[in-house]
Amino acid sequence: MTVSRFFAGMVCAVFVLAGLGFADVKAAEQEAATGEELLDEGKHKITFTPFHLSLLKGSRVRASVDIQLVLQLHDNKDYESLNALKPQLRADIAAALSTLARQRWRVTRPIDPDIVSAYLTPFIEHRVGAGKLNVYVLHALIIPK
Repeated sequence: MTVSRFFAGMVCAVFVLAGLGFADVKAAEQEAATGEELLDEGKHKITFTPFHLSLLKGSRVRASVDIQLVLQLHDNKDYESLNALKPQLRADIAAALSTLARQRWRVTRPIDPDIVSAYLTPFIEHRVGAGKLNVYVLHALIIPK
């Protein structure tokens, strides 16, 4: 019984990961269509389309999570090079968010945007370099099933 349960969980995980990959490709195309945006202070920002994740307990989906992030650049000269890294950044962020969801998020508690920003910053800085941007959470929503 436990072996079949294990394989059922693995099959579910494969379908979830396959769905995330398709969503990432579609989201990357939508993000490429959006133009350059400026904040009120005149600093460039990179806005990601919302990430859609599932909160699992065992092999059952307990909730879905929608979270949208914005990266605000410190120097406007870095915009072109960082915007070119957007697909890689999206993949890094999706992987980090899935780990964070398993460790910290529960259906009964709201998502703390400060924890999300602090958790994602090292992953993003590893890809783009330290001190080039700030991470902000536009919205984070847990929808129970």
